[in-house]
Amino acid sequence: AGGMFGSLGSQLEKELEKPGPVNDILSFCEEKSGIHRRYIVYCMNCVKAIESPSKDDDTQWLIYWVVFASLQLFEACTLSLVYYLPLYPLIKVSVVPGFCLRVCYFTCDVGFANPAVL
Repeated sequence: AGGMFGSLGSQLEKELEKPGPVNDILSFCEEKSGIHRRYIVYCMNCVKAIESPSKDDDTQWLIYWVVFASLQLFEACTLSLVYYLPLYPLIKVSVVPGFCLRVCYFTCDVGFANPAVL
């Protein structure tokens, strides 16, 4: 996942703020949706990955969104419990993503590779 997000560093942030047609489009999208432009770029990259013939980038983005949705759902369901865990942000950053990635990868790999499922 490092390769997927490594290119979206500070240089990209600077490029997204440069005046020009891309900035105008992103500003419009940002204004209408209320979503910051760096997240709009993630969505645009997902669409590009889906439209590309390569399967590797699709799998990478699928895992990203499944982990993201899982964490959001977990936090929504256990908000009152999470509030009382002082180390929850540290646990979330260090332990949960690795576990979710493993579960998601093996679930997707077994489910989609099995001819009986198809």
